[in-house]
Amino acid sequence: MSTGTVPTIDRLTLTKGSVISVELVELMTDKCYGTNEYNLALIGLLQAIDNHLRRQGQIVTICSIKGAIHVLTDEAAAAYNAKAGEQGVRKLARAHKRNRAVDRRNLDEFGLQAHARNVDLQGRMLSEIRRVRRKFFTEEHKRKTPGLTM
Repeated sequence: MSTGTVPTIDRLTLTKGSVISVELVELMTDKCYGTNEYNLALIGLLQAIDNHLRRQGQIVTICSIKGAIHVLTDEAAAAYNAKAGEQGVRKLARAHKRNRAVDRRNLDEFGLQAHARNVDLQGRMLSEIRRVRRKFFTEEHKRKTPGLTM
């Protein structure tokens, strides 16, 4: 345990493109980089920052790259969310929400087309998943065994 002061992050100054270094995360969590404890603390810190920014109305994409925390730019967020959407339904829903919050003005022409395709595809997939779930779970149960007669 360190006896010095623990640095804090000014979450108001976190903007797209910000990076929190491994050394700063180590000081904040008091865990050594490369251990399971560090990885768990990093996930907790990522979620805390994401929740705080969401409460402020800022929907940004935050990830960890080689132990450092990155607030992704719009171009990087579009690519990251497209890949994250392929990892399961829950991640697809979260990635789609973050993808819709990407500022399209900051993308180049090719990136804009790819981003529009990804948002459209993810939206269609989620819509179909929800439709099938409603259909599957709203049908009433019909008895298949014969009733008892006396």
